[in-house]
Amino acid sequence: MGVTSMPRSLKRKLAEPLRLTRRLLRQEVRALIALSDGSLVAATREGVYFSREGQTRMTPSRVPAHARPFAPPIRLAVGPDEVLVFGEYASSRDAREVRLYASNDGGRSFDVVHVFPKGFIRHVHNIRFDEARGHYWVM
Repeated sequence: MGVTSMPRSLKRKLAEPLRLTRRLLRQEVRALIALSDGSLVAATREGVYFSREGQTRMTPSRVPAHARPFAPPIRLAVGPDEVLVFGEYASSRDAREVRLYASNDGGRSFDVVHVFPKGFIRHVHNIRFDEARGHYWVM
C-alpha cells in the first residue's frame, strides 16, 4: 500500500498542525478503507475521496447531490465483491431524509441505494455487512 494525500480546504489546512484543533473543528479523516487492489477510499467532513495504487493524490468521488448536498459519512463499509457503502451523517437537528450510498467501482462514484424518509432517523453512524445472515446492519 502506498502513500497518498487528499484535497484539503483552507480551514482544514489551518487546523492541521494541532490534533486538538483538528478534533475540535472535526477536520480529521473520519474513515479509511484499503481495497484488495491497493486502492484507498477515505471520508472527511468535506467529502469522500479515492486513489488507485501508486497515485500520490486522492480524487473526490462522484456522489450525486439531488435536491441538497450529501452529508459525508463518519464510516465506510465494504460488503461482498468489495462494494463500498456509507450512510449520511449530519449533526443537523432538522428532520430530513437520510440516504445510503453504494459504489461498485472502488469508490470512484456512489449511487443512492436507499432513502430513509424525513424524520425517520437523524443520521447513520455505521454500516456493517453480516456474512452469516447475508445482509447489512445500519446503525
